[in-house]
Amino acid sequence: EPADRFYVLLEGLAAVYSRGRLVRTLAPGDHFGEIALLHDTLRTATVRGLTDVRLFSLDSKALHRAGPSVLTAAQLV
Repeated sequence: EPADRFYVLLEGLAAVYSRGRLVRTLAPGDHFGEIALLHDTLRTATVRGLTDVRLFSLDSKALHRAGPSVLTAAQLV
């Protein structure tokens, strides 16, 4: 599926699946969705909430305007 947003997990837990297999569990401060946006490709994984989650998101235009600094900031959350 085409990518349209970058996300930072603010609250809750989420699971990352690739090809139907669990590859990672996300916790607050983790981010996802950047690979497909930055490389203009289809999404490489599916993320599903394991609990109720609260997310921060940027659309592709905002992510490209912010550049690498937003990814560094996301890692600090």
